[in-house]
Amino acid sequence: SCGNRKAALKKQGRYWWIGNIMFGPSSYGNNTAIIEAKGRDGKVLARKEVKVHLCGEKKSLSVKILRENKILVKGGSYEAKVIVVDGKGGRVPNQPLHLGINQSGADEWASLPRKGTTGPNGEYSFKEEGIVPGYFTLMAGADTKGNGTELSADVDIVRIEDLSQKTP
Repeated sequence: SCGNRKAALKKQGRYWWIGNIMFGPSSYGNNTAIIEAKGRDGKVLARKEVKVHLCGEKKSLSVKILRENKILVKGGSYEAKVIVVDGKGGRVPNQPLHLGINQSGADEWASLPRKGTTGPNGEYSFKEEGIVPGYFTLMAGADTKGNGTELSADVDIVRIEDLSQKTP
C-alpha cells in the first residue's frame, strides 16, 4: 500500500513480485510504501516500510528577457519585459521571479537582488532609471522553492556609452 491505495502483488519468477498502483495529484509528495507478506491465514509474516517521494508530471519553466529600448545612454533607463513560459509554451501568470542587477560604474560594481512576479499575462515589466556608463546586466529566473521543476533563466548584458565624453 502507498498513499491510501493498495495492490495485490503477483509472483514473477522465483524471487520477484510485481504490482501496480495508480496515483493522482493528491498523492504527490512524501509518502510511505508498506510491503507486507501474509500467510494463508491472513496474518502478517513480514512487513517493510519505505519512504518514497512521488512526483507529478515534470514541470518546466523558461524565462526570457526582451529589452524594449535598444539604445541605452548615460542617465537613461533600461526597460525590459521578463516573460515566463511553461514546457508547452504557455505564459505563466503569478510566477515569482528572482532578478539580479549588476552595473559597473566609475569606481565599482553595484549588485542588487530583486524580486518580482509575473502578471496575468505571464509578463513582468522591469525598469531601472539612471543607468551609468559601463556594463549593465539583468538576470532573471523563476523562483520555484526547489520543487523539482526544470528551469532555464536568461541574462541580458549591455554596454552603456557616455556620449558626452566622445570627441567629434
